[in-house]
Amino acid sequence: MPNEKSVKNSYIYKVFEPDKKMIFLFDYGDNWEFLVECCGIIEAEAGTRYPKVTKKQGEAPPQYPDYEDE
Repeated sequence: MPNEKSVKNSYIYKVFEPDKKMIFLFDYGDNWEFLVECCGIIEAEAGTRYPKVTKKQGEAPPQYPDYEDE
């Protein structure tokens, strides 16, 4: 029986309402947390690639930084 609450089986528009915020955990090992806000849901525009970031704050850190050997 598939897990219906799995991220794989969830559509954002069905679980994340406009004007709501959530903390998104990206990397369980590094514990990267992001505050995500749903500002609204619009119809898809032809020729536009999705998902689409409409606003960001600050610079994104490198996902896989080059660590120097100590």
